[in-house]
Amino acid sequence: MAASARQFLFLRVFAILLAAVITLFVYRITAGLALLAVAIVPALVAEERKRTSFWTTFSLWFVLLVVPVDITFKNVPGRPRFVPYIMGLPNHESVVKVKRGEVVLGGCVITGTEPKYVLVW
Repeated sequence: MAASARQFLFLRVFAILLAAVITLFVYRITAGLALLAVAIVPALVAEERKRTSFWTTFSLWFVLLVVPVDITFKNVPGRPRFVPYIMGLPNHESVVKVKRGEVVLGGCVITGTEPKYVLVW
């Protein structure tokens, strides 16, 4: 294995581990799925395309990490759609909207990395 290939392998492993830690703290489902692609896709492509596929999937992970939209597995009435994701202590109006399926409650601890909207179904 050439020195350049070893360096790229080390960079890939380091980037994936760092991205995994960041994804755990941010807790985004879409970013977690993209991180799986970062780990798997470069291993499946031809040697001359490994760098391109790694940086493409890593860029996808980063975009999905910072975009203000995520998915949720909460079951709400109605068709699949994007609804606001409300953080903090809910008031009476928020509780009524949750029962109608118009918003999703995220919890009381606000970290600043929460999405603004989530896809529900």
